[in-house]
Amino acid sequence: MRVPSAVAGAAVVAGLLTAIIRYLGLEGFSNDHFQHLAAAQQMLLGEWPTRDFADPGMPLMYAASAAAQVVFGRSLFAEAMLMAIAYGLTSALLVIGAWRASRSLAIAVLACALCVVAFPLPASYPRALLYALGPLAIWAWARKPTALRLFAIALLVGVAYLFRQEHGVNLGLAALVTVALAPGETRVMKTRLVTLVALIVLVLLPYAMYIQRSQGIFSAISSSWEFSHREADRTALRLGAYGSGDAVRLFYFFHALPLIAAAVVVLDVRRGRIEDALTGTPLAVLAFLANMNFLREPLPVHLPDAIVPAALVATWLAGRAVRMPSLPLRSIALTGSAVVMFVAASSVVVVGRAQENAARTNLSLGLSSLPQLLRDRTVQLKARYDRRQLPDGRILSLVGLFDYLDRCTTPSHRLLVAGNAPELYVYAQRPFAAGHSTFLEGYYQSEAEQQRMLDRTEQQVVAFAVMLSDQESSFRSTAPGVSAFVDANFRPLTEIPASGGDRTVRVLVRSGLPPVHADPATGWPCYR
Repeated sequence: MRVPSAVAGAAVVAGLLTAIIRYLGLEGFSNDHFQHLAAAQQMLLGEWPTRDFADPGMPLMYAASAAAQVVFGRSLFAEAMLMAIAYGLTSALLVIGAWRASRSLAIAVLACALCVVAFPLPASYPRALLYALGPLAIWAWARKPTALRLFAIALLVGVAYLFRQEHGVNLGLAALVTVALAPGETRVMKTRLVTLVALIVLVLLPYAMYIQRSQGIFSAISSSWEFSHREADRTALRLGAYGSGDAVRLFYFFHALPLIAAAVVVLDVRRGRIEDALTGTPLAVLAFLANMNFLREPLPVHLPDAIVPAALVATWLAGRAVRMPSLPLRSIALTGSAVVMFVAASSVVVVGRAQENAARTNLSLGLSSLPQLLRDRTVQLKARYDRRQLPDGRILSLVGLFDYLDRCTTPSHRLLVAGNAPELYVYAQRPFAAGHSTFLEGYYQSEAEQQRMLDRTEQQVVAFAVMLSDQESSFRSTAPGVSAFVDANFRPLTEIPASGGDRTVRVLVRSGLPPVHADPATGWPCYR
């Protein structure tokens, strides 16, 4: 189906506006996002996921951030550009996808606007971009089922898998169900399914060979399963804690959409409306799986992660309501849809903190101020310690330490931060030790993983250990072998009071590492 010029123009405008809004509305990156940034920094320093540091199965997240820094420079500006471009592309694809699902440009633009208002976290851009692109690739094959288009689906599934395994599984299942429903004899259908599975395996084969050589496939699967199981336990949803507010209304709305869509698909198949069924099938599957995987604690934070699949399903159902042949049924369906969508949109505005995000962009000052707003935000993001983009007040108290590391160490001198503060590696611009940027209770607790941490630490030049007073006890129980290594090989260097209560940062230095001279500013040992 050819995209009309009006739709293409709306997609371009939506993409540009979204990129600007996301860039100007940035309020810093989360702790989880800094884990990706620390891993990206590790890659830029020559290390690889799984082989050199722990990776639960998202190497392209790190590679994308590393590539952005190669293009835009080593600062948070690069990640902001990556995030803004990704969300801009999502909006452009979403307008096209929602138009194809609903056959209405007005519905498509409204769906895109709601996705922008939802304002997912910066690190959630794959959950938006991949789920906007996936249906388009599947629909392209459904319109013309060629081997090349089937390979395009397999390639997208492989890329999604490398961003995070669940994305590849979700897109793969949506594609397989759609292929199974496509017109054709049973033999043809089976051949297509086998071919798609074979192509996905072929796309992922180089990665599998790399994993086997780096750690061993079964060991990597065990590590990934352990990580996923702990993550699921830690973020298990407790819906009762949210009462009956906007987040809960959206939760039920998101879950109802794919179920309604599945029922409509079944009716379409029974009535022989295969084209409509093939349009709705991947949307229903993706929305259902996104709800299962993305909606977790804290719910208001993660509801926007599932907004794109939900919006596409809603546009498809709205388009079906608009095209009902019976006027009375169409009127009832449109009225009901309008009421439900108004309630849902109101909840999206609240959950997405639309007023706060809009105020942060300062776009109310008018288009004439846009160039200056963009320049100001760029200056913030390129500055190493801009207060408005700092993730933790502890960073400012450690600026002196970071400056000392700049003067007296090289990127080969590693840090070991005993806890969960990956942002320290990024601001220090130094690699993490032991193959882990964080030490979280319950993660990587198997004997093999603990030994792998210790082996890596003993083989690396770990010059400093940073002990966080509020996390030290958790670190010692989480990584006892590494903790014993620190006790045996490090001596106190300094203790720095951190902002926020009575927290302190205790810095230890490697005992057997001979200094070149003493730092004139601090008297601490210099290693360069």
